[in-house]
Amino acid sequence: MRSNLDAAVIADCLMLNGNRLGTSIQTLTGTTAIPPDAPHVLAWDPGGGAREVNLPASPQSGDFYIIVNTADAAEVITLEDSASAALTPACTFTQNEVCFVVYTGAAWRFFVGVA
Repeated sequence: MRSNLDAAVIADCLMLNGNRLGTSIQTLTGTTAIPPDAPHVLAWDPGGGAREVNLPASPQSGDFYIIVNTADAAEVITLEDSASAALTPACTFTQNEVCFVVYTGAAWRFFVGVA
């Protein structure tokens, strides 16, 4: 019984590496670690101040996150590795910016854009 698949089209789709296409909506209260089983889309509000977000330890090549800074003011999120060390170059993004971060197998790489 498939009553919800009217006009659905999926073409050339390949999903690998245990993708978790859910969403986390959260207000941060301090330094926050992304859990290894977190969904890939994170809509996070720094909650009134600058916050550090630590990426998961022991990532697999291809692991990625899309992090949206949903702040109501100019509040910065800084991404760090699992040991709280800054990424090189530093990754900071402010209100209404989005960061896409991916693990290449050797390092975390990212880009930041406007939401």
